[in-house]
Amino acid sequence: MSFNLPYACLANYSPRGSSELSVKSRDVCARVKKGSEKTISSAFVYFDAATMTIFSPFLNADTLLIPVPRSSLLQPDSVWPGLIISNLLVASGHGSQVSTCLQRTRAVPKSSGSYSAESRPSIETQLESLHVEPEMITHRQITLIDDVLTLGRTSIACALKLREAYPQVEIKLFVLLQTKSRISEITQFIEPYVGEITYNPNTGKASRSG
Repeated sequence: MSFNLPYACLANYSPRGSSELSVKSRDVCARVKKGSEKTISSAFVYFDAATMTIFSPFLNADTLLIPVPRSSLLQPDSVWPGLIISNLLVASGHGSQVSTCLQRTRAVPKSSGSYSAESRPSIETQLESLHVEPEMITHRQITLIDDVLTLGRTSIACALKLREAYPQVEIKLFVLLQTKSRISEITQFIEPYVGEITYNPNTGKASRSG
């Protein structure tokens, strides 16, 4: 049976476009990945009433936020964008609290360093590298938090791992940016969007609507 992960996203990102807007999106993405609290906080300016009508099922006062782990193992000086975003969201009233119960037990290759889909870590590889530290969770909803959404393999693996540990909890995903890999240039940067990532266990692959 397929598994669907609802997700929400604030902005678009072009990995290879050469237009001014595409280049801007890469600059913002780079700063987010470096953990710039100024850049991340500035994104919340766009959380107006209309946008929060879209995002409220994902970000609300009753939702537990769990950052998506980095591809590498955490070191004392590691930057964890998902955790920074999660903490800033809670501080802004867009989440109940943050849990880091989802962790890497071993590193996987960075998806951003892979040019083709075939060379990116598979969902199975992602699953084998993840661990959920047992924790009492009373929330009815978990929202995974990440910086950039590409194919969705990491997100699906994280959601599946959490569903094993907390089968009674609804799981969703929020990301700041999503890639627009099907087109070379983006025509809009800020574009609040809600979609789904679908996992097919028969093929082991994921596809997303955005």
